[in-house]
Amino acid sequence: MTEPFITFYVNYYEGSRKYDPHLNISIFRPDGMKKLARRAMTRALQSMRKVAVSNTVREYFVSAAKVRSSITLSAGDKGTFQVRGARLGLHNFRFTPGRHGRKGRKGTPLKAAVRRDKGLTPIPRAFRVKKWGNSLWQRLYDGEVESVPHGFPIKFLSTLAVPQMIGNNPDTIGAMKDAAEEMFSKVLKHEISRALGGAG
Repeated sequence: MTEPFITFYVNYYEGSRKYDPHLNISIFRPDGMKKLARRAMTRALQSMRKVAVSNTVREYFVSAAKVRSSITLSAGDKGTFQVRGARLGLHNFRFTPGRHGRKGRKGTPLKAAVRRDKGLTPIPRAFRVKKWGNSLWQRLYDGEVESVPHGFPIKFLSTLAVPQMIGNNPDTIGAMKDAAEEMFSKVLKHEISRALGGAG
Protein backbone atom coordinates (compact mmCIF):
# COMPACT_ATOMS: atom_id res chain seq x y z
CA MET A 1 0.00 0.00 0.00
CA THR A 2 1.38 3.39 -0.97
CA GLU A 3 1.11 6.45 1.19
CA PRO A 4 -0.92 9.43 -0.12
CA PHE A 5 1.19 11.96 -1.97
CA ILE A 6 0.59 15.47 -0.69
CA THR A 7 1.48 18.62 -2.58
CA PHE A 8 0.63 22.22 -1.86
CA TYR A 9 0.87 25.55 -3.62
CA VAL A 10 -0.09 29.09 -2.76
CA ASN A 11 -1.58 31.55 -5.23
CA TYR A 12 -2.11 35.24 -4.57
CA TYR A 13 -4.44 37.55 -6.47
CA GLU A 14 -4.03 41.21 -5.71
CA GLY A 15 -5.72 44.12 -7.40
CA SER A 16 -6.07 47.76 -6.54
CA ARG A 17 -9.04 47.13 -4.26
CA LYS A 18 -9.11 43.33 -3.94
CA TYR A 19 -6.74 41.00 -2.18
CA ASP A 20 -7.76 37.34 -2.33
CA PRO A 21 -4.95 34.88 -1.57
CA HIS A 22 -5.71 31.20 -1.33
CA LEU A 23 -3.87 28.01 -0.46
CA ASN A 24 -4.54 24.64 -2.10
CA ILE A 25 -3.29 21.30 -0.79
CA SER A 26 -4.04 18.16 -2.79
CA ILE A 27 -3.91 14.54 -1.63
CA PHE A 28 -3.79 11.82 -4.29
CA ARG A 29 -5.00 8.45 -3.09
CA PRO A 30 -3.73 5.04 -4.33
CA ASP A 31 -5.16 3.85 -7.66
CA GLY A 32 -7.73 1.07 -7.60
CA MET A 33 -8.94 1.87 -4.08
CA LYS A 34 -11.50 4.58 -4.71
CA LYS A 35 -14.33 3.11 -2.63
CA LEU A 36 -12.13 1.94 0.22
CA ALA A 37 -10.14 5.14 0.26
CA ARG A 38 -13.09 7.54 0.26
CA ARG A 39 -13.60 7.49 4.02
CA ALA A 40 -9.86 7.49 4.66
CA MET A 41 -9.50 10.55 2.42
CA THR A 42 -12.24 12.41 4.29
CA ARG A 43 -10.71 11.63 7.68
CA ALA A 44 -7.25 12.67 6.44
CA LEU A 45 -8.60 16.04 5.31
CA GLN A 46 -10.36 16.53 8.66
CA SER A 47 -7.08 15.80 10.46
CA MET A 48 -5.33 18.39 8.32
CA ARG A 49 -7.98 20.96 9.20
CA LYS A 50 -7.69 20.23 12.92
CA VAL A 51 -3.89 20.69 12.84
CA ALA A 52 -4.12 23.83 10.69
CA VAL A 53 -6.62 25.46 13.05
CA SER A 54 -4.82 24.53 16.29
CA ASN A 55 -1.37 25.55 15.02
CA THR A 56 -2.61 28.85 13.60
CA VAL A 57 -4.50 29.78 16.78
CA ARG A 58 -1.41 28.87 18.80
CA GLU A 59 0.70 31.27 16.72
CA TYR A 60 -1.73 34.14 16.08
CA PHE A 61 -4.35 36.06 18.08
CA VAL A 62 -7.15 34.85 15.80
CA SER A 63 -10.22 32.78 16.66
CA ALA A 64 -10.48 29.12 15.71
CA ALA A 65 -13.87 29.81 14.10
CA LYS A 66 -12.34 32.43 11.80
CA VAL A 67 -9.65 29.99 10.62
CA ARG A 68 -12.06 27.05 10.28
CA SER A 69 -14.56 29.05 8.23
CA SER A 70 -11.84 29.82 5.65
CA ILE A 71 -11.15 26.12 5.00
CA THR A 72 -13.05 24.00 2.46
CA LEU A 73 -12.58 20.23 2.21
CA SER A 74 -13.38 18.08 -0.81
CA ALA A 75 -12.82 14.32 -1.14
CA GLY A 76 -13.53 13.64 -4.82
CA ASP A 77 -11.11 11.92 -7.19
CA LYS A 78 -8.45 13.68 -5.17
CA GLY A 79 -8.63 15.20 -1.74
CA THR A 80 -8.56 18.98 -1.80
CA PHE A 81 -7.85 21.19 1.19
CA GLN A 82 -8.53 24.78 0.17
CA VAL A 83 -8.05 27.89 2.25
CA ARG A 84 -9.45 31.13 0.91
CA GLY A 85 -9.99 34.55 2.37
CA ALA A 86 -9.05 38.18 2.07
CA ARG A 87 -6.87 40.04 4.52
CA LEU A 88 -8.45 40.13 7.97
CA GLY A 89 -9.24 43.35 9.72
CA LEU A 90 -6.91 44.08 12.60
CA HIS A 91 -9.90 44.01 14.98
CA ASN A 92 -10.01 40.21 14.55
CA PHE A 93 -6.81 40.00 16.59
CA ARG A 94 -5.82 41.36 20.00
CA PHE A 95 -6.07 45.08 20.63
CA THR A 96 -6.60 47.56 23.43
CA PRO A 97 -8.56 50.74 22.62
CA GLY A 98 -6.76 54.01 23.11
CA ARG A 99 -8.00 56.92 25.18
CA HIS A 100 -8.26 60.58 24.35
CA GLY A 101 -6.34 62.98 26.53
CA ARG A 102 -8.42 65.04 28.93
CA LYS A 103 -7.76 68.25 30.84
CA GLY A 104 -4.29 68.65 29.42
CA ARG A 105 -3.32 65.04 29.98
CA LYS A 106 -1.80 63.01 27.19
CA GLY A 107 -3.99 60.21 25.83
CA THR A 108 -2.92 56.61 25.26
CA PRO A 109 -2.69 55.19 21.70
CA LEU A 110 -4.56 52.13 20.50
CA LYS A 111 -2.35 49.04 20.66
CA ALA A 112 -2.62 45.80 18.69
CA ALA A 113 -0.85 42.47 18.28
CA VAL A 114 -1.21 39.85 15.52
CA ARG A 115 1.26 37.19 16.64
CA ARG A 116 1.28 35.71 20.12
CA ASP A 117 5.05 35.95 20.40
CA LYS A 118 4.93 39.72 19.88
CA GLY A 119 3.81 42.34 22.35
CA LEU A 120 1.14 44.96 21.79
CA THR A 121 2.36 47.66 19.41
CA PRO A 122 1.06 51.26 19.54
CA ILE A 123 -0.60 52.44 16.32
CA PRO A 124 -0.48 56.22 15.92
CA ARG A 125 -3.79 57.94 15.09
CA ALA A 126 -5.72 54.64 15.21
CA PHE A 127 -9.25 54.40 16.57
CA ARG A 128 -12.12 51.93 16.91
CA VAL A 129 -15.62 52.27 15.42
CA LYS A 130 -18.08 50.15 17.41
CA LYS A 131 -21.03 50.59 15.04
CA TRP A 132 -18.88 49.24 12.18
CA GLY A 133 -18.28 45.89 13.85
CA ASN A 134 -15.56 47.16 16.20
CA SER A 135 -13.35 47.74 13.15
CA LEU A 136 -10.10 49.64 13.53
CA TRP A 137 -9.19 52.67 11.41
CA GLN A 138 -6.36 55.14 11.18
CA ARG A 139 -6.43 58.86 10.50
CA LEU A 140 -4.21 59.93 7.64
CA TYR A 141 -2.07 62.99 7.16
CA ASP A 142 -3.05 65.39 4.36
CA GLY A 143 -0.38 64.01 2.03
CA GLU A 144 -1.58 60.43 2.49
CA VAL A 145 -5.22 60.94 1.51
CA GLU A 146 -4.52 60.76 -2.25
CA SER A 147 -3.33 57.13 -1.94
CA VAL A 148 -6.72 55.98 -0.57
CA PRO A 149 -9.31 55.00 -3.24
CA HIS A 150 -12.33 56.56 -1.49
CA GLY A 151 -10.51 59.82 -0.79
CA PHE A 152 -11.47 60.04 2.89
CA PRO A 153 -8.77 60.90 5.45
CA ILE A 154 -9.01 57.47 7.16
CA LYS A 155 -8.04 53.92 6.19
CA PHE A 156 -9.22 50.51 7.34
CA LEU A 157 -6.53 48.59 9.23
CA SER A 158 -6.04 45.04 7.96
CA THR A 159 -3.32 42.44 8.20
CA LEU A 160 -2.66 38.82 7.16
CA ALA A 161 -5.16 36.52 5.49
CA VAL A 162 -5.76 33.00 6.84
CA PRO A 163 -4.09 31.36 3.77
CA GLN A 164 -0.95 33.35 4.53
CA MET A 165 -0.94 32.35 8.21
CA ILE A 166 -1.16 28.66 7.29
CA GLY A 167 0.89 28.61 4.08
CA ASN A 168 3.79 30.71 5.36
CA ASN A 169 4.57 28.32 8.22
CA PRO A 170 6.58 25.25 7.10
CA ASP A 171 6.05 23.61 10.50
CA THR A 172 2.27 23.82 10.12
CA ILE A 173 2.38 22.42 6.58
CA GLY A 174 4.65 19.58 7.74
CA ALA A 175 2.39 18.77 10.69
CA MET A 176 -0.65 18.75 8.41
CA LYS A 177 1.08 16.36 6.02
CA ASP A 178 2.10 14.01 8.84
CA ALA A 179 -1.39 14.04 10.35
CA ALA A 180 -3.00 13.34 6.97
CA GLU A 181 -0.69 10.45 6.18
CA GLU A 182 -1.12 8.88 9.61
CA MET A 183 -4.91 9.14 9.56
CA PHE A 184 -5.17 8.00 5.93
CA SER A 185 -3.12 4.86 6.58
CA LYS A 186 -4.96 4.09 9.83
CA VAL A 187 -8.45 4.39 8.36
CA LEU A 188 -7.56 2.68 5.08
CA LYS A 189 -6.13 -0.34 6.92
CA HIS A 190 -9.32 -0.51 8.96
CA GLU A 191 -11.48 -0.34 5.81
CA ILE A 192 -9.48 -3.08 4.10
CA SER A 193 -9.67 -5.32 7.18
CA ARG A 194 -13.40 -4.78 7.43
CA ALA A 195 -13.86 -5.54 3.71
CA LEU A 196 -11.83 -8.74 3.95
CA GLY A 197 -13.68 -9.83 7.08
CA GLY A 198 -17.02 -9.23 5.47
CA ALA A 199 -16.04 -11.15 2.34
CA GLY A 200 -15.74 -14.44 4.25
